[in-house]
Amino acid sequence: MSDPDSLSGWGHNENCCMKVPFYLEAVWNLESGDLSYAKFKIDRIEYNNPSKF
Repeated sequence: MSDPDSLSGWGHNENCCMKVPFYLEAVWNLESGDLSYAKFKIDRIEYNNPSKF
């Protein structure tokens, strides 16, 4: 067990010449097996918009 936690899966899309992450899964690497404790999926991004979300 070299790293107790890791980013198991992630992906990105390229938008306006920028790589933007759209999926992320955080995993604890336990001796009994991997345990996923967080999953994130970005489905919308706004920028240059000073108003509250």
